[in-house]
Amino acid sequence: AEPDREALQVQADSILEALDYVYTNAKFRGERLFSGLFTTSAGGVKIETEADGLGDGSGGTNIVTAYLASMGNGGLLNLIYGDMEAAQKSVKAALGFVTGQRGAIGNRIANGIKSERNMLMSELENITQAKSNIEDADIAAEMSNMIRGQFLQQASIFTMLVAQQSPNAALQLLSSNVAIAGG
Repeated sequence: AEPDREALQVQADSILEALDYVYTNAKFRGERLFSGLFTTSAGGVKIETEADGLGDGSGGTNIVTAYLASMGNGGLLNLIYGDMEAAQKSVKAALGFVTGQRGAIGNRIANGIKSERNMLMSELENITQAKSNIEDADIAAEMSNMIRGQFLQQASIFTMLVAQQSPNAALQLLSSNVAIAGG
């Protein structure tokens, strides 16, 4: 039984390392999701230990909180000679911790995505409005150019009509303008 427990302890140590690795490296959109180590913050259980460590009950007891990390080799909850009942409670508490963390992450992600979506929709609306304003200004400028062109065309037509009806009047107008310009 001792070699089996030692083999299980090696597996447990490996699992604890893997949990800490995932916990410390988990990211969403480049942002770390957690801080600290999983095994030192999850699975907290209260256990009694002997105050003097002699095991004879003469020194009284202390109540300490053992976390999942205590299941590691040499910890209070190790699989070779540790408190197996407390180890099971620690694992159950860690599972509850994971469930709570999943909910918190889901909430953070959902709210972050919703907030980012609202911001992007507002930005899209502002860009669309700016584009519309630019198009309106372009249309107004083209309308102004068209009206100016129509006005010049009508003035040219009117001048041609006046010149056809009264050529002498047009010549007089031109000669008086030349006389005024000449001084």
